[in-house]
Amino acid sequence: MVTNKSALEELASRVEAATGPSDNLDCVIDEQFGGTPQIAPDHRWSSTPFYTASLDAAMSLVPEGWRFGLEQPGMFDGKQIEEAWCWPFESGFDPDWQNGQQGYRDAPEATHGFAATPALALTAAALRALAKEKGE
Repeated sequence: MVTNKSALEELASRVEAATGPSDNLDCVIDEQFGGTPQIAPDHRWSSTPFYTASLDAAMSLVPEGWRFGLEQPGMFDGKQIEEAWCWPFESGFDPDWQNGQQGYRDAPEATHGFAATPALALTAAALRALAKEKGE
């Protein structure tokens, strides 16, 4: 089971540092939630969700009662970075770029993820949202 807030935050940082999908990270994430990860060496089958490769799997990590959003990638330090954000539904926040808001960056109590791919960014943001819910 999920150990604590700092473990989730550290895992989110590891996800952000990845340069692409990672079976190893998928297994570590699955273990945090009580799974028994299994990926065949030839990758023909897996009982582990591909959180770092699939937006569908990454979305499954977003806590119940939270929204998420993805932004168009930007260039930072010469590399393309994807952005994802999660925020509590009850905040009533609705990003409105035309009324002077900076999109998801203005979401109250938002968590973020900046990574090489959309799935990595959303996985990191969702892990930070789960850490925020722990509130330790």
